[in-house]
Amino acid sequence: PRSTPSATSPPLPTRAWSST
Repeated sequence: PRSTPSATSPPLPTRAWSST
């Protein structure tokens, strides 16, 4: 789930939106 940290979630492209 997105509510949970990336620790439990797969390596999603968080850097994509984070960079923007």
